[in-house]
Amino acid sequence: MAGREAEEEKELRRRSMRDHRGPQGGRGRRREWRESGASAKVRSIGDSLSYGVGMSVEFKTILKPKFCYMRVQLSIANVPSTFLDLRMYKSVVISSIHDMYGDVGLPGTIDVIEMMEDKSAIIRAPFEKATELRNALSFKSKFDGNECVLRVLKVAGTLISVQNTGTFQHQSLPEPCA
Repeated sequence: MAGREAEEEKELRRRSMRDHRGPQGGRGRRREWRESGASAKVRSIGDSLSYGVGMSVEFKTILKPKFCYMRVQLSIANVPSTFLDLRMYKSVVISSIHDMYGDVGLPGTIDVIEMMEDKSAIIRAPFEKATELRNALSFKSKFDGNECVLRVLKVAGTLISVQNTGTFQHQSLPEPCA
């Protein structure tokens, strides 16, 4: 009797696995899961679903940042870089958005957070509007009658990533003793 129950359980497990896997023997289902994994509905962190005997799927939450941070450098003809400050950066950014998108502008707040030592600045914008802001900054060519260039040096989802320049200053090594 025990052997018969074991055989029935094996058959039931085999059927549920076959029905779940589909005609390709499991490969198609896994591929489909990978393709649709990013758009799957997530109930909460650590949720899992059970698909028959011995099969379960665990959901993971992927968070996107609320803000995008850009490190930009402004160069204005006939204006030395010593005169650049946060107010000038803010006015150039706002005028570039106004030139590109008109009175509608970009919804949401765009802030110039910090000036760096090399006279570049860090701008914070909503993540959804980062592309539009970058387009507006790239097309800016004049400010107060002077030609200007805004270069986007770095874009990241966190402030610390933008602040880090990623450069290493080599120090001279002492001469070897002979």
